[in-house]
Amino acid sequence: MSDRSNKEAKELIDERQLSNRGCGLRYALSMALEQRITMIEQFRSGPGATGYPIDPSEVDLDIYRLLLPFAASRALHKASTGQENDPINLLRQQFEESEASRALLNVAIILRNAMDERGESILGSESSRVGTLVKDTNRPKTKEPLSFRESCHKIIHALQINFDAGGEGQGKLPYLRPIVHLYGKKRDKKHVLEWKATFNIFAFARRASRYMVG
Repeated sequence: MSDRSNKEAKELIDERQLSNRGCGLRYALSMALEQRITMIEQFRSGPGATGYPIDPSEVDLDIYRLLLPFAASRALHKASTGQENDPINLLRQQFEESEASRALLNVAIILRNAMDERGESILGSESSRVGTLVKDTNRPKTKEPLSFRESCHKIIHALQINFDAGGEGQGKLPYLRPIVHLYGKKRDKKHVLEWKATFNIFAFARRASRYMVG
C-alpha cells in the first residue's frame, strides 16, 4: 500500500473515531441535561395544587369562542352574495367548521380532566343532560340521554363530526345550526359497536360555563 493510501486510510479512521466520540458526547450531554431537569422539579402545594394550573377565565373564553361560529353562521350566510369568490363565503369555508371543532375539543379535554379531579356532583344527573346517545347505530331506537360528562368523553374519542346545516341553495355555503353529530367505535365484549352522540352546542356551553363557575 502506498504512503498516500495509508494516509487516506488513517484520515478515514480518525474521522470515524471523531464521529463516534461526538455521538458519545451528545449522549452524555443529553443524559446530564435530563438529570438536571429531573433535579429541578418543583412540587406544587396549597390551594389549586392539583390538576392543571389553567386559568378558568381562559376556559370561559374558549366556551365563548365555541358559541361564535354557530351564533354568527346564519347572519354571515344571509350577508353572503352567493358568488364563488365572495369573501364571506370563502372565510366561512376556511374557518367556520375548523374553529367550531377546535374550540369544542379544547373545552371537552380541559373539562373532562377537571371532572376527574373535582367530580361532577355540582351538575347533578338531570341538569347535566345535553343530548342523546345511541350506543349501537345498528339499533337506532336504543337511544338514551347523553350527560355532559359523557359528551366530553365522546367529543375526545369521536372519529367523525357532522354539523347540522340549513339554508342550502343559492350558491351559498349552508349555515351551521347549533347541533353536532359525533360518531365513533367502542369494543363491547367480542364486537365493535358504532355509536352516535347528538347534542345541542348551546346546552353544552351552558353546562360547561356552569361547571367552571362552580
